[in-house]
Amino acid sequence: MEEKIVEEILEEMMKRPELSKFNKKHFVFGLTKANVPEPSRFYENMENGMDLFKENGYIHFLTLQRVLRNKLQLKKTYDVVSDFLQIYFSDKLNRSLRTNKNLIKIMEKCEKPFSLLGELQSFDVNCVGDYIRTKPILVIPQATNLKVISDWEEANTTYELDFAGHCKKIKPSEYLSRKRDSPKKNSVDEWKMPRIVEDKWGDLRLTF
Repeated sequence: MEEKIVEEILEEMMKRPELSKFNKKHFVFGLTKANVPEPSRFYENMENGMDLFKENGYIHFLTLQRVLRNKLQLKKTYDVVSDFLQIYFSDKLNRSLRTNKNLIKIMEKCEKPFSLLGELQSFDVNCVGDYIRTKPILVIPQATNLKVISDWEEANTTYELDFAGHCKKIKPSEYLSRKRDSPKKNSVDEWKMPRIVEDKWGDLRLTF
């Protein structure tokens, strides 16, 4: 991908409040080396760019996984294996994205050739228990209707409780009602840091 396009997309990402602290240098290499040939399908996989950063009492793990072509949303070619198993995070989101008419309209109107799909895992250091929120990140350059994007991201957000490295999915209401301590005396910089591991499907995730 051209460096100018990479810079534009990363600058767009940094406008998001929850992403204002990430280090864009950690993603430049993966994006510039992303193999994006002539249009043939909706997305291209990219080498996992990643960043672990801290913000307002949270530890965040950001990964970028796919480059999306803004003009090929309606193409009905799916990866047969992942479509059958329905286990890969990005493939589920691709299907969800393609069936969202409002998102499709935004991408169709985008003057830039590419958007990005990734995920943001967040850990609240002031929470009693190891709760993890995993939120998709959809970056469409110059999009004006951000509510449509944020609503879609929230609808596809998952919540888990980590028991010694074994995660159990929980309802959003349980996550939102989690018990929180007052801010720790120690700063988040001194608090325990999660480990980045590869799960059985090859995806990177946080554990404690």
